[in-house]
Amino acid sequence: MGRFTAVLFLLFGQCLCPVLATGNLARQATATKTFRSRKASIKRRSMDSTVTPLSKVLQLLDKLYTAGVEEKHAEEVGFTKFREWCQRTMAATTKDVDDAASDIGQLKADMAKAQADAEELAGAVEDLQASINKKTVESEEAKQLREKERKDYAAIHLDLEASIDAVGRAIRILKAKSKDVPQSLAQVQNSPSIPEEAKSIISGFLETQQGAAPEPNAYEFQSKKVVDLLQELLGKFKRQKQTLEKEEASKRHSYELLNMQLTDDLKAQSTAAREKTAAKARRLQDKSAAELSLKQEEAGRAEDKKKYAETRSQCKKKSEMFEKNQVTRSDELKAMRSAINILRSAVVKAAERSSSFQQEGARRGIMVQLGYKSKGPLTRS
Repeated sequence: MGRFTAVLFLLFGQCLCPVLATGNLARQATATKTFRSRKASIKRRSMDSTVTPLSKVLQLLDKLYTAGVEEKHAEEVGFTKFREWCQRTMAATTKDVDDAASDIGQLKADMAKAQADAEELAGAVEDLQASINKKTVESEEAKQLREKERKDYAAIHLDLEASIDAVGRAIRILKAKSKDVPQSLAQVQNSPSIPEEAKSIISGFLETQQGAAPEPNAYEFQSKKVVDLLQELLGKFKRQKQTLEKEEASKRHSYELLNMQLTDDLKAQSTAAREKTAAKARRLQDKSAAELSLKQEEAGRAEDKKKYAETRSQCKKKSEMFEKNQVTRSDELKAMRSAINILRSAVVKAAERSSSFQQEGARRGIMVQLGYKSKGPLTRS
């Protein structure tokens, strides 16, 4: 539209030249007006004429530069997020590896403790079993000893009772002067509890009774001696019986106490052995469970270490690539910025030359219309 208006002004000025030549004032006024209009039109044309191939290249470079800056910024933002992810992942993985190492150490300690406990319990069970076996033998020996003591007591007690009965009957018969004296004293002599000295005295008395009957005084004297002996033996036998019964009661009581103690000990030790055996089995199960957990923890730790190494390698590669790309992009943007500055300077200079040329041409054309020469200094024709 500007160019079209400028052409109209030029045609309009050329058509009016003969008319304007008739008067100097009218021609000067018209020329001045035409010059101003032409100047404005040329200015508009110079502005439109700036859209040249060079300016289009400059516009394209500006767009590419802006896009490059945005892409570089987007890449920086994306890498910042990626770097944060790397840091979080590696920190979390490192913590998992450290936690696994701590857990592995604890599991190994648990396994060692469980093994030590199991061995200690096994030793305790062994000791208890040995004690049980020993006390079982002691109980059996005590039982056998007690049975022997009881039999011995019964036999001695029976002999003493028989001796007491025979001596007591002999004393009664002697005092009664019965004809059964020889028979009664013979029973006393056959008693195993009668000492040999007493048997000799009784034998001497029986010999005096054989043959003719002794004088009454002699019989009284001799029988009294035997009666005194028998009474002494009777007292002795009764004391022996009493002592034997007391000893038997004491032995029976001691055995009962020993048997009760052994029974309680065997019961307690058997219970303890069962409990410790069960505890040993539990500790061995704990060790097996710890071994299984240890394998899982070691596998998990190995996986975490692998994950850490892969993440570190991935992050390192991307970091190196990012830094390389950033350097490349910075160089490209720097080169593009220099090119844009050079082109912009060239476009401005070209526009200035074009505008100056167009203005000079327009001025000369108008001057020609006003009647001035176009060569050299402006002079009227």
